[in-house]
Amino acid sequence: MKLVGAQLINTNLQRIVLILADLSKASLVGADLSLADLQMANLNNADLTGANLVGADLGFASLINADLSGVNLGSTNLEGTNLSGANLKNASLAYANLVENGNMPTQKTKLGGAIFCNTEMPDFTINNKSCE
Repeated sequence: MKLVGAQLINTNLQRIVLILADLSKASLVGADLSLADLQMANLNNADLTGANLVGADLGFASLINADLSGVNLGSTNLEGTNLSGANLKNASLAYANLVENGNMPTQKTKLGGAIFCNTEMPDFTINNKSCE
């Protein structure tokens, strides 16, 4: 499904299935994507500021340079997800499946260049790596 540049601001998309969807450059500001299935979706350069992704499945999705500031990613599956360059300021990844080792059969979550400032990590620590 192609939804490139879609404007879905504050939309209720709970439990939606968008496997392999192209949502690049979409505006999902404040959208409720809790329990959504977004496996292998393209969310590159998407604006998800303040969205709710609690319990969503983002396995192997691409969120390169996505704006995830203030997003709740609690209990989200991030196995194999590409978050390179993503803005994770003030985001919560509490209980998220953030794969750091990448040993088979699991695939590593890619975080190169991601912005962490007041970011709650899966173990409830706060990452301020990118704060000025």
